[in-house]
Amino acid sequence: MFKKILSALLVSATVVSMVSCAGESKDTSADSKTADTALGTTAETTAETNENDSTADTEASENVPTADLTAVALLDALKAAGENMTLANVYDSTNSPLSAINFVSSFGGEVDFDENFEPIYPEVMNKIAEYAFLMPVGKSPIEIDVFKVKDAADVEEVKDLCEDRIQKIKESDIKVYSPDVCDLIFPLMTVYAKGNYVMMISVENPDAVKAAADTALAVQ
Repeated sequence: MFKKILSALLVSATVVSMVSCAGESKDTSADSKTADTALGTTAETTAETNENDSTADTEASENVPTADLTAVALLDALKAAGENMTLANVYDSTNSPLSAINFVSSFGGEVDFDENFEPIYPEVMNKIAEYAFLMPVGKSPIEIDVFKVKDAADVEEVKDLCEDRIQKIKESDIKVYSPDVCDLIFPLMTVYAKGNYVMMISVENPDAVKAAADTALAVQ
């Protein structure tokens, strides 16, 4: 009889122990899920914050007042900050403009012709007051293009024009450029806007060129 009572007590103790362990396992699992959810939420929030900050910085940069420079003057300031800028040709809207056909071949779009069958620039060019390009010579994708936009409302359209230029360079026959330079430059290509100025920057040190733009365009 005593043995039966002892066996019953042992079975009861085992059941209680198993229930207790199961409860702790559920609590631990729940805590783990809560922690994972919290970490995931924190990571997502951080990513969204960084993206929002980046967008805010871009918008703030575009909307600030700037000094009134010619496109050529700004290009000269940027060229001084860039690296390996000597092997390039300069074209600007006043002294040595690109023809309409050459402009389209560089930036994309279609060539239109007037009543005398003379090629004319794409419509977006009517929204640009001045431009100055530092175009590459030889097998180099190093380039800086500067646009001075007439109306701030058209800055986004000119930025798209510069994005098209970047895409056109990246999709060109790789034999045109030195592969080692492409590996370095292609990931760094960027479009930068400040006030009514839009810049396509394709250099080894784009941050230095952006800083030079900020300095040159600062209101004194």
